[in-house]
Amino acid sequence: MDIDIIFKVGAIGILVAVFNQILTRTGRDEQAMFITLAGVIVVMALIVNMMNDLFMEVKTIFNLYWWKRIAYDTYKDNIYCCNYHDIKHYNF
Repeated sequence: MDIDIIFKVGAIGILVAVFNQILTRTGRDEQAMFITLAGVIVVMALIVNMMNDLFMEVKTIFNLYWWKRIAYDTYKDNIYCCNYHDIKHYNF
């Protein structure tokens, strides 16, 4: 995991906190709430992106994207379904 994502989240948190305090003290509570909500959404987008990268890495490591491979026989009307090492033959 890269350390820069922690700095990004921290910087977003500091900016949101500063803007929230400024807007709250000037009496703009609704805008302060929207700034806070926008900061949470940005951080959640970063986390979802990291989770996507993690799942793609796990998928690549365990080679799970080949869990169901269908090979069509062009000379006959047969379909071979391959599920890891099990081969099932279907006639139509």
